[in-house]
Amino acid sequence: MFFFFDGGAGNDTLAGGAGNDTYYVDSEHDRITEGADAGADTVFSTNNFELAGYIENLTLLGQTAVRGIGNDEANRIVGNGTDNVLDGKAGDDVLNGGKGSDMLTGGAGADTFVFDAALDGSIDTITDFQSGEDKISLSSLVFGMDSVTDGML
Repeated sequence: MFFFFDGGAGNDTLAGGAGNDTYYVDSEHDRITEGADAGADTVFSTNNFELAGYIENLTLLGQTAVRGIGNDEANRIVGNGTDNVLDGKAGDDVLNGGKGSDMLTGGAGADTFVFDAALDGSIDTITDFQSGEDKISLSSLVFGMDSVTDGML
């Protein structure tokens, strides 16, 4: 089962259920509640946003530099095209800043830092890389070589 929630303008409280839920939030004061084992849930946000418990994915939208913060789950957090601050907190997270000069913090767990946008002069910073535990995933698109195999460091 799949549900899409959009609270509209103002500060909203949204509650999903069983199944994979998708939320669109437009205020950092919007709140989402989910239960344990209730599917793989995704939030799209145009503002600073911190995931509540049991929500796995966060994608930042818009053209404003915003902050995306995970939770204790294994999160996938994707930045927009500006300078974002992404923090996975606990869990084995995947952080992808996209374009812009991003600050990436995986937190506790074996995290993966994804670089898949063509180089444009921006510089991302990984604040807590742990050798032997964390990974850097590079796409051939970073270097403008479409025919090269993507890889993991």
